[in-house]
Amino acid sequence: MPKRVVTIGTLTASLVHPREFFADAIADRAASIIVAHNHRSGSLVASRADKDVTNRLVEAGKLLGITLNDHIIVTKTELQEACCTQSKATPKF
Repeated sequence: MPKRVVTIGTLTASLVHPREFFADAIADRAASIIVAHNHRSGSLVASRADKDVTNRLVEAGKLLGITLNDHIIVTKTELQEACCTQSKATPKF
């Protein structure tokens, strides 16, 4: 299972668009994906922006037939499953 870097953000933000996000998954004919990103602040709490992006990706994935299985937030010392269940691909937030 390959890992891919889709975007590298600034200290406080990262631009994520479904077009770039799903490009490799489409090329690889993936049925599902897992998203992970870091919070340099050390907080495992999903921000409003995290939730909004996740919702956009879930909806885009539904159109493409690619399930977003999970969105994981990591810090220097911890990780947190942030949003999705495999069966429904709906945000847990």
